[in-house]
Amino acid sequence: MATSGRRGAAVAVALSLALIVVAAIAIRDRSGPDQRQGTAAEHGHGDGNRSGAGQLIAGAPALAVPDAAVRTVATGLDTVTAIAFRPDGTALVGERRTGRIVAVRPDGQASVFATLSGVLGLTVYADGTVYALQTSTEDNRVVRVHGNGTVEPVLTGIPRGAARNGGAVVAGPDGMLYVATGDAGDETAAADPKSLAGKVLRLTPGGTPAPGNPVPDSMVYSRGHRDPQGLAWYGQTDLFLAEAGSTPDGAPDRHDELNLIQANGDYGWPAATGFTRDRKYVTPVAAWQPGEAGFGGLAVQGGRVYLAGTKLYRIWLEGTEPQTLLDGKFGRLRAIATAPDNAVWVATADTLIRIAPEALN
Repeated sequence: MATSGRRGAAVAVALSLALIVVAAIAIRDRSGPDQRQGTAAEHGHGDGNRSGAGQLIAGAPALAVPDAAVRTVATGLDTVTAIAFRPDGTALVGERRTGRIVAVRPDGQASVFATLSGVLGLTVYADGTVYALQTSTEDNRVVRVHGNGTVEPVLTGIPRGAARNGGAVVAGPDGMLYVATGDAGDETAAADPKSLAGKVLRLTPGGTPAPGNPVPDSMVYSRGHRDPQGLAWYGQTDLFLAEAGSTPDGAPDRHDELNLIQANGDYGWPAATGFTRDRKYVTPVAAWQPGEAGFGGLAVQGGRVYLAGTKLYRIWLEGTEPQTLLDGKFGRLRAIATAPDNAVWVATADTLIRIAPEALN
């Protein structure tokens, strides 16, 4: 995919192999997202990292966050998998096991917004329209969730499975929906252009293939994904994806990855993992040993990528080193999102936590 001034400069990453690994991604055109319609050639088509500059992150220093900057907002949640914010600052929190979407106000007041069969991902348009990626007994599907709690199917028939059934959904700056799907336990599906599994899909809010997709009349935007855990936009052009790898004893090996999504990109699964030398596959921006990061979500705030997992990883996009936050304080983190006031909210399986924006500078 050719680079152009319309979509910003290509992303370059340099992560050194040392006790502290240095990350740098130079990206321009950082105006906030809007709801314009457009083609794949205009939005979300960062170069990924074909330069081979990406490195395996072997360690990162812990950043001390003042206790006063960390506040527990809500407890008693059940298997949190997603967080998304409404324009008024209310957090919508998805629970995988119960299927509830819980609306949590900044003061901690909570109420049930809707109940689905199981929530994998949530996104909210600027006009307040809520979309969810849910898992049902038959399939995974994208639905529109109305204010009265009713649910309207948008896209059905995404394969589901007992393994690698991750997923995420995010509204794009072009007004389209971007949906990441796992291979649902069938690794061959990730490379199959006819399957909706193991892909990033790009579709209209009505559930049809978005105009300008790589293949006309196909929702497939990129392929070769294993077990997506989070999608987040940085400005108008750059879409980041967090992918969970296998556990250290898992087979086949698969590194935890941070990827930059490009239109028609092949991210290699199952033929290649991590930093392959085969240039037909897009290599990660950063990777961790299999199972080490254990991603549960992804957010971008103020020029930094935040990756929730076994730790809260922070990778600066303007040339300073990766760091970790909240080391061991709350255990494994299952979801993450950026609030309208630039605070970062993270969740364990049952607790919602706010990190004040002043602590993240």
